[in-house]
Amino acid sequence: DLVNELFSAGARGISVGGERLIISSAIRCSGPLIMVNYRQISTNPVVIEAVGEPELLISGLGIIIKEMESRRGLKFELQHAGFIKLPAYANRE
Repeated sequence: DLVNELFSAGARGISVGGERLIISSAIRCSGPLIMVNYRQISTNPVVIEAVGEPELLISGLGIIIKEMESRRGLKFELQHAGFIKLPAYANRE
C-alpha cells in the first residue's frame, strides 16, 4: 500500500529493503517474511526509500500511515534526506 501511494505521489524511484522496484517487481508476504523481487529482505525495520518531491511524497503518505498505525499497530518514521542513491535493479529470476 505504501509503495502504491508513493508512486501515486510522484515518486521517480523506490527501493524496499535495498531492492529497487521496477514495473514488474513483486512484493510478497509469507508469514513473517517479506520477499521483494524474489529476495528475502530485512523486516525489522522495513526500509523504504523514494526519490521525488519530499513534500508531495510525505503528504501522500499521511492518510495511509495514520490508518495503518491505528488499525494495524505499525510504527512509521519518515525522514527527509537531502540526497539518496537507490540501488540498481538486479534480475534474480
